[in-house]
Amino acid sequence: MLKDKTLTIFVVSVAIVFVAFVAAQPRRLTVVEASITDMQRALQQHRVTSRELVQQSLTRIALYEDRLNAIVYVNPRALEEADQRDQERSAGRLRGPLHGIPVALKDNIQTRDMPTTGGALAFAGVLPPYDATVAKNLRDAGAIIIAKTQLTELANWVTVGMPANYNSLNGYGMNPYDPLVTLVAIVALASSALVASLIPAFRASSISPLQALRIEGI
Repeated sequence: MLKDKTLTIFVVSVAIVFVAFVAAQPRRLTVVEASITDMQRALQQHRVTSRELVQQSLTRIALYEDRLNAIVYVNPRALEEADQRDQERSAGRLRGPLHGIPVALKDNIQTRDMPTTGGALAFAGVLPPYDATVAKNLRDAGAIIIAKTQLTELANWVTVGMPANYNSLNGYGMNPYDPLVTLVAIVALASSALVASLIPAFRASSISPLQALRIEGI
């Protein structure tokens, strides 16, 4: 009886020590619902690399894009850029507060290395000669632009009665939380598929899609 009790105490003690050991280990970051602050902290604590953040994001795009249709174009050099940011971080050279953070831009914000179409079939493949100011500022701050996202064609400036979140180049973008709820706005915020979407702070480009997705944003 005493022997059994001693064995039980020993097993419980080992289990407690094991649980405490596991709890004390730094947790790897997942991009699901992660904020920029979460990613910055994890990068600083070496719990994740920029490459891992970008790879997780690209994986989620691959997994969900068939259902969401939220991405117009993926940056083919995203992983290469992430490796460069990781090397710079290892050398103690940070470009800015967004160093190594993956972001996505609406496809009417010019990027010199990815087509900018505004969702218009007429502009398919158009590659701007320079970055928009917001894109340049993001790159200067160290961000990695991994994709261009869906929007109502030409930001809904071409006609009255344009279907929300539809364009001739990419079709309809779907609400990631409820496909039956229309994204009554210019931007498809694919927050369930992307790490982050950077959008201009206008009513139609931020408040409306956030309201449709039932999430908060700044």
